Amino acid sequence: MKEKGEYADAGVDYTKIEPFKQVMVEVGKQTLSFPNRHMVFIVSDVLHAH
Repeated sequence: MKEKGEYADAGVDYTKIEPFKQVMVEVGKQTLSFPNRHMVFIVSDVLHAH
């Protein structure tokens, strides 16, 4: 098991955050091409590059 980090020590429950995070990732994937109609293009190779 991973070592607890600062947020976990502060009481952050990642089991509650993870489902929301996954939904937001899916929404992001579905809306990735939305700006294309305005001639704005997203370089998908850099997604999750943080």
